[in-house]
Amino acid sequence: MLLFIGIENWMSYREPYGFSMMATPSETYSSHLSLITGERRVLPMGILFGGNASGKSNFLDAIAYLRGLVLGHFSPEDSLPFLLDKEKRQAATNFQIDFLCREKLMRYQLSINRERVLHEALYELDQDLNVEAMVFHRLEDEIVGSVSLSAEALTTATEYLDCDNSDHLLLRQLIVDSAQAECAYTWFNECLSVQNSRFSNDERFDLMDSLSEKPQLLDLINKLLPLLDNGIDHFEIDPQNKKQLVAIHHDSNGDELRFPLRQEASGVRNLLEILPPLILSLDDEVSEAHIMVIDEWDRNLHSLLSLELLNFFLEQRRPEARTQLIVSSHDLNLLNREMFRSDELWITERLSDGSSTLLPLSDFGALEEEDLDYRQLYLEGRLGGVPNLNAFILSDWPQDSEE
Repeated sequence: MLLFIGIENWMSYREPYGFSMMATPSETYSSHLSLITGERRVLPMGILFGGNASGKSNFLDAIAYLRGLVLGHFSPEDSLPFLLDKEKRQAATNFQIDFLCREKLMRYQLSINRERVLHEALYELDQDLNVEAMVFHRLEDEIVGSVSLSAEALTTATEYLDCDNSDHLLLRQLIVDSAQAECAYTWFNECLSVQNSRFSNDERFDLMDSLSEKPQLLDLINKLLPLLDNGIDHFEIDPQNKKQLVAIHHDSNGDELRFPLRQEASGVRNLLEILPPLILSLDDEVSEAHIMVIDEWDRNLHSLLSLELLNFFLEQRRPEARTQLIVSSHDLNLLNREMFRSDELWITERLSDGSSTLLPLSDFGALEEEDLDYRQLYLEGRLGGVPNLNAFILSDWPQDSEE
């Protein structure tokens, strides 16, 4: 499970901001929460709202980039610091992520510039999320601390850093010699997935690959179709091309027609991107610890369908499971206190200097007490995160002069 991620000097996030999946003391929808070590409660869902270019995608990109960096898909050279400030362009980009892997609480910290790794550390945490044991602590090309690495592993790691690997992560190098490093790497690789990000590099949920590995997934998708009201009777694999899916319709005479997916609405195609990971994340046989991150969750989806799919996730998810869903959205129907907790709803806002802020609704303490309408407050601008339309008034545009 993802417990916390903090970023600084990443894209539009000039200052440090943190995103926590640890539940506040509120008892609202407490049955949805997961209990972990120390009876701590963890949220199943997080939803980011905000105007265009306010920082929603940039924040989710940070998760995708960090995952790709750990797995070796990217390097520090690919990092994107805050470019609108001369000092920040040259400063370090910092990440911290706390997570639960195999019921172990862990923290990974990373500081980079576009040339090298400046700082990297992996810790085990106690039940209060304080550092209990240091797995390793690296400053540039030197290991300055470790309590769990064997002498042989420490020697191997030191030799690795001495061989001009300043832009490579030590975490990935230690997965053979350190059980904790292997656990952390596996969490990034197998438990975390990010869709629709410019840094996505995750093919685990390719539709046809998923259907090939788990044929019953198609049956589950077809069972959901009547709820989606899209005119499709069912999907099936094209008998002429086993690598393609076709949608089955019926004409006015009841005769069966096969439509290739390219002829279906973009919303249907988007559904087929969302449903496989959504269903598989709830499948006990696949994963009890899957964290799915999706940018632009509601892309091409009707508002009611978007809401119903999130409700499906919450209703089908077992409280003892470790699955989580983190999405961004423009759909204000999701700012819904009848379904979500205030600590599950986050607002991004772009400031006058071009930087972004990120805050949960739970930081606005009066919301819970006064039973206020989140959507109305948001539209009134009282929560931030709404676009500034003052400069976009059509009536003020110059008109062609009359001859």
